[in-house]
Amino acid sequence: MIKTLTSKVDNISEFVRQNHPYDCVEVISSKIDNGNPPYLKWISDIVGDKSEPEK
Repeated sequence: MIKTLTSKVDNISEFVRQNHPYDCVEVISSKIDNGNPPYLKWISDIVGDKSEPEK
């Protein structure tokens, strides 16, 4: 499982398809609607878009 931003899914998917030995690689994306608040904060801290200044 890779945790990333939605904006990066297409590039990651292409990289995996080009580099994985399987003919049909599983690459899926899921939106997180709800969850354990400390975990969601951790995810946000880890994969947050570092190119945008923090508010």
